[in-house]
Amino acid sequence: MFTIGISFIFLNNAAPSRAHLGTTNGLAQMVVSATRALGPFGAASLYSVSISHPEFLGLRGYGVFVLLGLFTGVAVYCSLLLPDDGAGRNEE
Repeated sequence: MFTIGISFIFLNNAAPSRAHLGTTNGLAQMVVSATRALGPFGAASLYSVSISHPEFLGLRGYGVFVLLGLFTGVAVYCSLLLPDDGAGRNEE
């Protein structure tokens, strides 16, 4: 629930200046919409491959869940690398 608000806070802090907030938000919305469009396709494709090839990662059809779990672990690790404050932003 809080992740959307927190991601927008980080996004606004990542903008180089107030003049670039619109461009930064527009690019972020473009990436989010592309991810929401391609995400189900990718997950369904991985699932169908893991079902049709039970030897996929040796998990008898559950390989997709291992891959998505690893992807989630990498995403959590990357979120821990985010800065704690908004230092470095130029106010223009």
